[in-house]
Amino acid sequence: MKIFSKKQDDLFALLDEKENNSISTGETLPEPSHALTPEEVLSSKIDTSKRFDSSGALDSLKKRMRETTAKDNLTLLEKCKPYILDEQGKDASAQTKPAYTLESVDQILKTDDQKVIDKLAEKYDISFDYLGKYVEQKTAESIANQPKAEPIPQPNPEPIEPEIQREVFEEKIKINTPVKNIQSSVPYIISDIDSEISVSKKGDNDIPDGATITFTPVTAEDSAQSKIVVTTQTRPIDLTGEFEHIEDTVGAEEDSRVTLEKDDFEDFVPKTEFKTETDGKKHIRIFSILKRRSFVVSCLSVLLTIILSFMKLPVMSGFVLGETSTSMIVCTALAFIVVLLNVDIFLSIPKIFTKKSFSDVSASLSSLSVLLYAVIGIINGEIVLDLLLCLCIILSLRAIGKFRKHSYMLSNLKQIATVKQKSAVKLISDPAVTFAMAKNSIEGDALIAAPQKCEYVEDYMKYSTFGTFLNGKLPTVTVLSLILSLAAGFTAANYFDGAVYGFYAVAAIQCFASIPSLFFIDSLPLYSAAKRLNKWGCMIAGKKGAQAIEMANGLVLNSTDLFPVGTVTLHQMKVLSENNLDETILRAASLTETLNSPLAPIFKRIAGESNITTFPDSDTVKYEDKMGISGWVDDKLLFIGNRTLMEAHGITVPSVEVDRKILRNGYFPVYVASGDKVCALLMVQYDVSPTVTRELRRLTKMGVTVLVSNTDPNITQEMICDYLGLYEDCVTVMSAAGCHMYKNCIIKENSCSAPAAFKGSSIALAKIINCASRIRRSNTLLSVLYIITAILGIIIFAYSSFNGSGSLISSGTVLLYTLISTAASYILYLTQKP
Repeated sequence: MKIFSKKQDDLFALLDEKENNSISTGETLPEPSHALTPEEVLSSKIDTSKRFDSSGALDSLKKRMRETTAKDNLTLLEKCKPYILDEQGKDASAQTKPAYTLESVDQILKTDDQKVIDKLAEKYDISFDYLGKYVEQKTAESIANQPKAEPIPQPNPEPIEPEIQREVFEEKIKINTPVKNIQSSVPYIISDIDSEISVSKKGDNDIPDGATITFTPVTAEDSAQSKIVVTTQTRPIDLTGEFEHIEDTVGAEEDSRVTLEKDDFEDFVPKTEFKTETDGKKHIRIFSILKRRSFVVSCLSVLLTIILSFMKLPVMSGFVLGETSTSMIVCTALAFIVVLLNVDIFLSIPKIFTKKSFSDVSASLSSLSVLLYAVIGIINGEIVLDLLLCLCIILSLRAIGKFRKHSYMLSNLKQIATVKQKSAVKLISDPAVTFAMAKNSIEGDALIAAPQKCEYVEDYMKYSTFGTFLNGKLPTVTVLSLILSLAAGFTAANYFDGAVYGFYAVAAIQCFASIPSLFFIDSLPLYSAAKRLNKWGCMIAGKKGAQAIEMANGLVLNSTDLFPVGTVTLHQMKVLSENNLDETILRAASLTETLNSPLAPIFKRIAGESNITTFPDSDTVKYEDKMGISGWVDDKLLFIGNRTLMEAHGITVPSVEVDRKILRNGYFPVYVASGDKVCALLMVQYDVSPTVTRELRRLTKMGVTVLVSNTDPNITQEMICDYLGLYEDCVTVMSAAGCHMYKNCIIKENSCSAPAAFKGSSIALAKIINCASRIRRSNTLLSVLYIITAILGIIIFAYSSFNGSGSLISSGTVLLYTLISTAASYILYLTQKP
């Protein structure tokens, strides 16, 4: 009988059944060979040497299994063979897998992820040390070629936590040997290789030494549930060569350009900066001295220019013609004094061909060329009065421009140097915050200007002094003017056969290159903006600050900015229930004051008339969208809002016809309820401020969206557009989530870096953005006018001089063209004046 059962219980049951059958039939069962005989039991002395071997129990068992019995002359091992042989006579027990295996404590504690990792390592022949890191990977060929080495005993390592092993497995695995033609039934391909070595398109799958492999999510065939989730930040590389990578050169250039500009500003360190009140007073004193000095220089320059202009009067013509050399020496001396007054223009010569060059470069070149021509003209007996007068006009307007610069720097500094409560202009560009605030009302990327309370405004000197003149194009203009002047000089000297004509041509073209509108480009717009903004307690930190603010396409205002004190008035109040009205009004004043609501002045005025000046503390105050305000005051719940707010909290109010009648008369109803009872009904009227209307209309025409942080139950988007005369898509009332994120961005700080700042109402922020936009436009206009007038003057000079007329254009014409172009530039500037 052959038994193939893998369970020992079946074998024991079968033996018990055979034993019972033998007893029932009377058949005597053979005694086992290992049992003790009666003689051995009754014997007083047992041969222990025969029964027990000194070699141990295992050796004794093997010896008994080989011993034969007297009955059938068979060993115990031979008797058991029929039970373990299969049909072919082979040993079935040796090839049969056990039904189960006993697992160690370490195996039981392993997680499913750890077991899957072990299966994956076994499948791909990858070994791991006890830290979970890669040890080695061998192909069949490398294993065959390597000699066998004696095993080295390893100490028992400490067990590793599953989380640590999983994290280490997710790291990059460094390959030390090349792998070819890896065949796998894993449904996901290992494809994320972070290597700088490009993969060839000829089908070569060799992975070079030092390559790094990270595993993407893999699922084994025999594991439908267990998965390995691997995260990676490496670049995806196509192993098969099916796709060709195309570099986005345009985007890279733009990114590098933007990063460069940003890094230039961040790395820029001004010569002086102030961060404390003491530093502010020091800078105010310095700029005051510079302002007075530049004022004296400009006054003396203008005075000497006026004196020199007297030589052009008809009464002085006889003296000039009769004493040409003497008069020209006097005129040259006066012009030389003007140059000495503006001697700081020559400090710009070392930066003549760098991006940091500014307008003084052109003034210095024109001064040198005109004075050189005047000296040669005196020697040759020429009249050089007109060019000397033109040079004095250029330097005088340059001195006035410098005075304006020191003037607006000082006036702006005074707005922020004192330790007083002020608001810095913060530009919010975080996509999540701007999306919550704007609610899709701003197309594309949003840059929202918002007020932030602070005491000190940092980086004023950094914003004011950083930047380039003509956007860094002045070196190009300088090089072109030098080339054209030298070319015209050589041409005139050869054409008219005289060196003096060559020097005259050089001086005339340099005067065209330094037309006075050049000195208006930066100083005049900033001076006009500071003169206007300082009246409202505002300032813009230079050209760089204006450029940063002008990019904003969103503006945050509070409802009190749209309707300031005096524009919301009380028409009538009706008492709706018997209660302590004075106490209720006092609590309402505290509640509205906490949220800075436009209704706060009404309740404060009523409370003041009742001789009540101390307001109780409010707690848990919130504004409910389009309904009103609710909160706890003196442990009593108070509601201030419209009908919807009262009905939402289960408070009974008069008929809806009462509200309709109030609205038809041009007023808005406001209910005040304490607890669950309505106390009073207020009829209020809203008026508009002409200043607010004017600034917001200018702002919205530029495409800036006004975002309103509302605390009034009657102010809605439609109401704002109707009262202020704005388009509906120009105004958005922020939701509760938007207001929450906005308030988290403008938390009050002791000091912060900002391109602009102001005092008082946030409507000044609208003035700042309007002025910043006009600064940019007027700056662009003056730059274009300068380029046009300079090029046009050079063309007129060259055409009139070398068209065969036989003479160069007169110096009087050069002077007249300079005056006309300067006046035209200033008049056109007034149309875009900040």
